[in-house]
Formats: sequence, C-alpha cells, structure tokens
Amino acid sequence: MASPVRRLRPDERRPLIDHLEELRVRLWWCLVAVAAGGCVTYAVRERILAWLLRPVGHVVFTSLAEPFLAEFRLALWGGVVLGFPVILWQTWAFVAAALTDTQRRMVGRLFPFSLALFALGAWAGLTQFVPVSVKFFLSFSTETMVPMVTVSQYLGFVGSLTLACGLIAQTPLIIAFLAALGIVTPAFLWHHWRGAVVGSFVIAAVATPTPDIFTQTLLAVPLLGLYGLSIGLAACCQPKVPAPSLAAATGGD
Repeated sequence: MASPVRRLRPDERRPLIDHLEELRVRLWWCLVAVAAGGCVTYAVRERILAWLLRPVGHVVFTSLAEPFLAEFRLALWGGVVLGFPVILWQTWAFVAAALTDTQRRMVGRLFPFSLALFALGAWAGLTQFVPVSVKFFLSFSTETMVPMVTVSQYLGFVGSLTLACGLIAQTPLIIAFLAALGIVTPAFLWHHWRGAVVGSFVIAAVATPTPDIFTQTLLAVPLLGLYGLSIGLAACCQPKVPAPSLAAATGGD
C-alpha cells in the first residue's frame, strides 16, 4: 500500500524524485483498481451486454475479432467506472501535500459527495441519456436507410456518454471548493452566466462521442442546471471574511 502523505513544513520542499516516485505508486494503484473492476465486469459481461443493448435492440459486427474486442472494451469501461473511487482517492492523496490543513479537511468532507455525484451522473447517463439518444437517432431510419450499428460503435457511445455524465456531475463540488478558497464568488458566477452557457456547450461538444447538436444539448442542459446549483453552493461555502477573488481581480466585470 502507498504510504500516507507526510505533511510538510511551510518552508519544506520535497525533492522532484519523491514526487515522481509517489506519482508512480499512485498510478499503479489506479491501474490495479481499473484491472480489478475490469475483471468483475468481464465475468458478467453477457448480462451487462444484454442490458446495454435493450435501447438499440441488436448490433452487428464487421470483423471476426470485433466481438472479442468489444467485450474487452466493455470490461475496460467497467473497470474505469468501478475503479473511479480509487482513482479519485489517489488523485486527492497526491495533491493533498500541497494543501493546507483547512483545505485538506474541506476536501475530505467533500469526498463522499463527489463519489455520490459521480455515481448519480453515470447512472443518469446510462439509464436516461443513452436511451433517449438512441431513440432519437433510430427515428431517422427509413425503408432505404436501415440502421446497422456495430457493437464497437455502440459500446463506445455508451461508455463515453456515461463517463462524461459522471465527471460533469462533479462541477458543483469543484466550484464550491473554489468559492471556499475565495477564488470565485456567487456574484462573479451569476455575472458570467452567458459564458457558462457557451462553456456548457463546449464541454458537451468535447465530452459527447458524436458531433450532433442533439446529444450536445442533452448534456449541456443538465450542465447548466449544475451551474445554477453551484451558485447556491458557492453562496454557502464562501468565506465569511472577504478574500481576494477572481471577481475582485477583474473589477467585477
């Protein structure tokens, strides 16, 4: 197991080799978590695949190796999702040395909520966004345009959208943490809501596996809802004593 992060004195700096060694160990544990989650997923791959295929009905494959590679890809996606708590914890433990005691306690309290939000976001993407998107795209099929969805394409679409929803669900906690540090304020967030709209669609365009505006909008609208929630959380988490903030640095623009 990786050794606990040693707290450093304010004037103490760790050698670069120590940072690289710790990063290597933590990446190793992340890979172990993904591999373990992948093994669990692969063991029940047939049940998972049958459940995932319900929205589309059936899929095809265009090469002899594609079914095997698709099952391997399914195991990889499952490993990332199941191993996400370990990945998140190792990431937090690596950056903890650079935080103050107050910041460590704050992140420690937010950690369970981060896991819950990821699980809710991934579940919403898998059970809500994927079926709606599939139904929308299949509605364009006609007698002359018959859908032939390959298993690799479908699993890539499902995995990317599910993971994107889980990660995007972290937005309120990230903004709440920045507000607690005095980096952003509720007034600043509210003043720049137009930029949030544009940013939401940009993030959705990058996160979604297809370039269509429908899927991007489907993901951008909940992201805007999370931004509104973030403003409320920022109001609750902002320090009572005014701290230098990004809003002040920009003159409140």
